[in-house]
Amino acid sequence: PLTDKHVTQAVVTIIKAEKASGIAPAPAWDGTWKLNTLYQADVTSTEWLASLPEGKVDFIVTDPPWRPDADGKSYALYEAVSTIADKVLKPGGFCAVYLGKLDLPHLLNVLMAKMEYVWCMAAYYPKGNQSFRKTQFKECWRPIGIFRKPGGPPSQTMYFPDAMESPIDKTYHEWQQGLGPIRVLIEKYTAPGQVVMEPYMGGGTTIVAAETMESGRRNWIAFDK
Repeated sequence: PLTDKHVTQAVVTIIKAEKASGIAPAPAWDGTWKLNTLYQADVTSTEWLASLPEGKVDFIVTDPPWRPDADGKSYALYEAVSTIADKVLKPGGFCAVYLGKLDLPHLLNVLMAKMEYVWCMAAYYPKGNQSFRKTQFKECWRPIGIFRKPGGPPSQTMYFPDAMESPIDKTYHEWQQGLGPIRVLIEKYTAPGQVVMEPYMGGGTTIVAAETMESGRRNWIAFDK
């Protein structure tokens, strides 16, 4: 039977074939909003943000890379998510962000600067074994914060579990996340044909999920530096 891993392997094979054939890499962002396109861009730059259209996106889902700022923290990439969501989401649109536990209170405050907090979901790692010396815990789950841009009509009622199994697989990217939780989030917060945005594309999990939704394909737009 066809599995998520088969789909991901197929996408990676296509990408490798395109590179081998001399096809140009993802285009640099020039202000042209074209759906189902991956762009190269620095999403923390004020110039890039200013060039984005307003209210074009139904849902954002992302896992910001953990890159320390000058002061040793890594909040700038999360601050960018809040600012991006405030501009591109339609009123009432949702944003799902993978979070780290060590700085969870601060990350929540950063993201709530321009969005409303809705809920916290969990991606459960059955074989999670990442150890944190500072707290002496082994991580077996990852928080996913759910936020909403103020305004807009009430969302439709759809009940989903707030904990999802997500086997660890870093085959294609160091920040790779499982397809399962991403598909659940896209199913809950979008309808077929609506637009999903991923500002930190990474290994392309969100793109694969949007393209292969059983209930119907979603449009997408993605960025990576």
